[in-house]
Amino acid sequence: MKRLLQWLNWTLLLPLLLILLLLVVLLYTAPGLKFSVWLGQKFVPELSIAEHQGSLLGGMQLTDVRWQHASNQLQLKQLQLDINNLCFLQLKLCVTALTVDGVSLTLDLPADDATAAEVTRARATDSAATAILLPFPVSVEQLALTNVELQLGTSTLRWQNFNTSIEGWGRQLQLNDSHWQQLQLELTESTDSEAAEPFRYQAPDLTDITLPLAVFINGFTLTDASLLQQDSLTPLPDLSFSLQARGQNIRLLDFQASHPQAHITATAELTTQGNYPLRARISSVLQQAPLAGQQLSVSVTGSLAELALSARSSGIINASLEGELALLTADLPVQLNLQYEPLRWPLSGDDTWQISAGELQAKGDLQQLQFSLRAGVAHSTIPQANLTASGQYRHADAALTLSQFKAATLGGNITGNAKLNLGSPLSWQTDLSLSRIQPGVFWPEFEGELNGSLQNRGQLSADGSWQTSLPQLAITGTLRDEKLAVSGDLAASYIEATAAYRFSTGQLQLQHGSNIVRLSGSLAEQWLLDAKVDINDLASSLPAATGVIAAEINVRGSQRQPDITAAISANTLSYADSRLGGLTLQAQLQLTELYQASMQLTATDGRWQDYQLEQLTLNIDGNEQQHQLNLDLQSSVSDLQLQLAGQLTNREQWQGQLLQASIGSPVGSWQLQQKLDLSYQHQQQQLALSPHCWQQGSGSLCLTDQASLSPVQLSATIALNQFDLGTLNDFAPLAVNISGELNANASAQWQQGQSPQLELTAQSASGALTRQTEPPIALTWQSLQLSAQLQDDQLTASVQSRLNEQASFNAELAVSDITAQHRPLNARISLTDFTLAFLQPLLDEYSELAAVLSADISADGTLESPMLAGQLALQQVRVKGKLAPADINDGSLHLNFKGEQAELQGDITTPDGKLSIKGDANWQQLTDWRAQLAVAGDQLKIQIPQGSLNIKPDITITASPKLTRVTGEIQIPSARLSVNELPQNAVGISDDTVILNAERQLITERQNGAMPIEANIRIMLGEKVNFEAFGLRTLLRGNLQVQQRQNRQTINGEVRLVDGTFRSYGQDLLIRQGKMNFTGPPDQPFLNVEAIRNPMNMEDNVVAGIRVTGPADRPQITIFSEPAMPQANALSYLLVGRDLDSESGSAANAVTTSLIGMSIASSGSLVGEIGEAFGVSDLTLDTAGSGDSSQVTVSGYINRNLQIKYGIGIFEPIGVFTLRYRLMQSLYLEAVSGLDNAVDLLYRFEFD
Repeated sequence: MKRLLQWLNWTLLLPLLLILLLLVVLLYTAPGLKFSVWLGQKFVPELSIAEHQGSLLGGMQLTDVRWQHASNQLQLKQLQLDINNLCFLQLKLCVTALTVDGVSLTLDLPADDATAAEVTRARATDSAATAILLPFPVSVEQLALTNVELQLGTSTLRWQNFNTSIEGWGRQLQLNDSHWQQLQLELTESTDSEAAEPFRYQAPDLTDITLPLAVFINGFTLTDASLLQQDSLTPLPDLSFSLQARGQNIRLLDFQASHPQAHITATAELTTQGNYPLRARISSVLQQAPLAGQQLSVSVTGSLAELALSARSSGIINASLEGELALLTADLPVQLNLQYEPLRWPLSGDDTWQISAGELQAKGDLQQLQFSLRAGVAHSTIPQANLTASGQYRHADAALTLSQFKAATLGGNITGNAKLNLGSPLSWQTDLSLSRIQPGVFWPEFEGELNGSLQNRGQLSADGSWQTSLPQLAITGTLRDEKLAVSGDLAASYIEATAAYRFSTGQLQLQHGSNIVRLSGSLAEQWLLDAKVDINDLASSLPAATGVIAAEINVRGSQRQPDITAAISANTLSYADSRLGGLTLQAQLQLTELYQASMQLTATDGRWQDYQLEQLTLNIDGNEQQHQLNLDLQSSVSDLQLQLAGQLTNREQWQGQLLQASIGSPVGSWQLQQKLDLSYQHQQQQLALSPHCWQQGSGSLCLTDQASLSPVQLSATIALNQFDLGTLNDFAPLAVNISGELNANASAQWQQGQSPQLELTAQSASGALTRQTEPPIALTWQSLQLSAQLQDDQLTASVQSRLNEQASFNAELAVSDITAQHRPLNARISLTDFTLAFLQPLLDEYSELAAVLSADISADGTLESPMLAGQLALQQVRVKGKLAPADINDGSLHLNFKGEQAELQGDITTPDGKLSIKGDANWQQLTDWRAQLAVAGDQLKIQIPQGSLNIKPDITITASPKLTRVTGEIQIPSARLSVNELPQNAVGISDDTVILNAERQLITERQNGAMPIEANIRIMLGEKVNFEAFGLRTLLRGNLQVQQRQNRQTINGEVRLVDGTFRSYGQDLLIRQGKMNFTGPPDQPFLNVEAIRNPMNMEDNVVAGIRVTGPADRPQITIFSEPAMPQANALSYLLVGRDLDSESGSAANAVTTSLIGMSIASSGSLVGEIGEAFGVSDLTLDTAGSGDSSQVTVSGYINRNLQIKYGIGIFEPIGVFTLRYRLMQSLYLEAVSGLDNAVDLLYRFEFD
């Protein structure tokens, strides 16, 4: 027994141990892996593995794995496999990681027929495949395929990363969290030059398919995919979905596709049995303008043998589609019904096509398709049309036939039929009939009705040859109350091989009333064509036009050398605002070996917009070798006369001479001084001009060297000599004249691919800018020099000027690279000792104005963001005189620049105190600059035309591109103001007034001002503010808050009238109470004023006066008395100071005097205008005296110092003539002539 057991150990256990040991060595050791690699390469000669590490089950890594068979090859840069051996204890295969990197697979795909056979065999094999049962569970925690490229025939599929995990058990396989990244599909067009075979539909032959293994895909995503085709990269949508496939059922769950243009979701279910029942639903939302938000839903039901399709579109485009498809039937039977609601195209903008609701029906198959259409279209440029059509398309002969066509438009119908052959050559034929077409429905100026018919035949070949004909054209009717008839025939063709055009017509005629256009003849090998136009009344055919036109054109000769003659005449032509009095043209063109032409053109009395044409005469005569042109133009813009002669050599080079020329311009007439040689090279498109001069007065403009101009180069040198600057006065601002003489030289050089070279110098010995005032204001210069140079993209410029004996101005500029994005800058400006004495004429002869302006400013940085340094100073400011707004004893202003900011400091000394000005500015952001100015100081006396004010300001001004804000306060301790007349702009523009500019475009409120202004200023009136206006004399006291927002001004506060009198009803009334309350617009205060007659001139201790209350634009004026009494008695007390029943005679005289005074007061404006008409300024009509000695007086000024006055008594007709002359300020010499004569010397003074 012992021997038996020993024998069994050696015969059974030992071999098992050896086999087990061998398996361990093969599966868990590096030699085992090496043996396995050697064995694989032995049995598969096409396989090669460069390097290997690890063991089969202990984790291995293969490097540079290659397999090649014929033209198919596979290469793996690296393969790594890690297995969890503990899973073997559970009878399960667990792969921790399977990573393949650098996969390159090339497959030479078989021909299409072989592929189809393989697919058929594979389908038969798959359908007959038995179920697959995995012997043990399999798990792959991580499967990674990275840097993969698959070459499949002419297409290439590559991706960077694919990751997934796999679980398999029994008859099921599941993929979890699959992620495919950076996929690219490259399609290459086939180089096969054979013509593509026509499309043939091959109905699929279905067999029942049962999957041998249930497959579940949970969470598959595809990102960063793209399609590369013909060097064009197209991004593909990101995809995500889940899939269940079991037995004969395949379900697509939660499919989503995201793309910048759309988002798509879908579900589907397919059964691979019978006719393959299918149920699917697809929804999409467009995300890109102009269809952003457009929704589309599609549902598919049925089987592949009878598939029902339903689609709905909602949003900007609303439409529905119902259809049926039989995919398993030959020739693919189809039935479709498309309906859509009204829409416009393009979907945005003003110029759109309006498409009304319509329907398209189609039924048939790929051999023949019947269709019908109902549609409508309209546009701003064409009339609305409702279309109906039906027809068929036959695939066999590629023929599209419209058996019935109808367009309802313009109140009538266009009916007909058409046939289009889409084969080669492309051909067509149409027959159309017009019935009751009324053009006036869309074009009101073309009222009428048209009927008729036309036929069209045509053909277009692949080589570009074509032919078309109108064998029948007959249209009759009325248009604009005139009979219309269009009749005739025509045919035209072009043959590409011979480049020959042909045209022929028996007679084509258009007749509208008395206007006739005829065309007859042919253009073939021999040309024989006649055209005649007789327009006796252009207004009857063309709205807004008038005139008579007669023309006749004849073409004769061979095709290669035709002879063309034309005679055209027209009279009293006009269209809209343009007109031409007369036009005649006689022309003859002989296209022989040497082209010969003769033309005489004359046009007279023309107008277009603001341009006037007096006469144009153009004569051309000669042939290629010798021809001449004479032009004479007289117009409101310019007069031009020239005589040109030239010759053309080989039809490539033209040489000529400008023999005589004269150009009239707004700056004078320029005469050509010598002949100008011209040359033009057609091939190079190069024009050359010889040196020459143009003379205007004493000045000349010369081309000093030969000039050359072409698309690739430019060369010119110009000199301007002794040019009178006074000729530019017509372009200067109104009442500004310029005088002086200018000399300049300029040159320009440029070649393609190089930087342009420019140089300019200019000099002026002396000159002036003069403002034509009385006396005139002149800004003079003694010398002026300007130079500029552009070379190698570097720009330099300088200006040097001597303004007078003391003042000079200099400026320098340098930009080192004008092509750079940020152009470097270096500049400097200096001004020395420039006095403002030339502005003295702004004031009167008794005034003084003096100041000295100087500057020294430099700039560097870039042209887009300059950095400034230096100072601008105004010093020794002194202003004196009655017309000066304020007397200034001494003043100075200094503006200091520091980079992108500046500071302002100023001090002004007046007879009453000092004024301080401070400010700063910052322009680091040129589009968002900031500036601030503060003005404060002691009391300052201001003189204005209405009087004088003593003010004490404390104002701050801040400004930005969007807003200017003014804040602070102004104290007015005392003032003396007198308003004798309202300015012309005292009455504002009505709110409903519409203001247009010169181009008749609306001017908005924002356009009227430079920028919006906001203000918040407090005005405080002192104790001595005297005010006189229209009979009112009073002191003003109070405080006002002046505000402005959004161009609306408001004032809040109260002004009291203190110690005031008011002349009304011919009397000087005392203001007993006076208030003006401001709570809104400045011209709408609320008034509360009581004015009474002087109690010293009243009887019976009665108080009488007027009371004014309410808003200023609608005041209520009442007469009152204390004690109360009837209005007639109160009026008597107000006018004469006594009751009606006391001494009626004198009372009546007083009332008369008062009424005359009231009438005179209301006529002051008219009297002033009458005086201006006769040269008398300030002519006034007034009353003087009182009681029986009352007078009516008229007075005015002959000049500024001499006043005349004449008065005549109201009750005693005795006249008094007064003559007053101002010797000096406040001193007058007066002569009076009447009952008594006198000569007086008067001195006037005022005191508070």
